Amino acid sequence: GGDVTVKPDKIEQGTGFYEKRFAGDEVKNSFGDIKVKKTDSGIAWGGVYWQYLEDIGKVTPHGAQPLNVKKELFLQENTKSGPVLKSVAKLESPLKPGDLLKVRIEIRADRDFEYVHLSDERGSGIEPVNVLSGYKHSPFYYYESIKDSSTHFYISKLPKGTYVMNIHCGQFIKALIRAAWLKLNVCMRRSLGDIVTATSSPSNKSIETGGPAS
Repeated sequence: GGDVTVKPDKIEQGTGFYEKRFAGDEVKNSFGDIKVKKTDSGIAWGGVYWQYLEDIGKVTPHGAQPLNVKKELFLQENTKSGPVLKSVAKLESPLKPGDLLKVRIEIRADRDFEYVHLSDERGSGIEPVNVLSGYKHSPFYYYESIKDSSTHFYISKLPKGTYVMNIHCGQFIKALIRAAWLKLNVCMRRSLGDIVTATSSPSNKSIETGGPAS
């Protein structure tokens, strides 16, 4: 950026990978102007990251891009006619311990992708119903990895189209959800979350928590 030239240093054997990092006090506004020049033949992959800390409640969703994700949270209530889903964002009363929530993830891809990593972070109080990692096939083949605070989906091939994934969890808020194309190792998409009111006991006391989703 600007008058700074980045040249390959400590190149990884076999892959040709290398990186250059700038600390916070070294970053300049001119770094937003980046030019890339390749002098040899062949194809090369690369990425540029501008990272900083921000209050999770201030994170905004990305606009329309080749790969987009959207996350919604629903309360599942069992009725005589079967399960009924209610949007958590529109609930008039707080959630209660033991409420069964369903996460609905919508993925839109305007082209075929390979090696996509989808990271679904869980907010405080949410516990997954399914705690076993493994391969799944709905609506495409992927590997689901269950962690303490998030669930990760590793998709080897994501064909062009729109897909919906429904996942059961515990209660309270939803957090960030991210989709990254691992060929570039770039976090490409995130979606916005809600503020959810939950009661921690049968009393009238309640807490409000919230955060964006990616």
